[in-house]
Amino acid sequence: MTNDVLDDPLSRLAVTYDPLRAALLQAAQSAFQAGFLGRQMPELSKLYDLKLLNEVLAEKGKKSMQ
Repeated sequence: MTNDVLDDPLSRLAVTYDPLRAALLQAAQSAFQAGFLGRQMPELSKLYDLKLLNEVLAEKGKKSMQ
């Protein structure tokens, strides 16, 4: 692809270190309600291990992720 084809979509791209946990949990809840995840909601509380990310953020003086 040429640069002009990529320039527009890349100009709208937002790079973040936020793993968007809440968005994933909401998507999982919607998938469960639609019948895609079985009869019981899966245990997702430990889906993310943010320890290393939070260590790096602390070193940089930034707020930790939950």
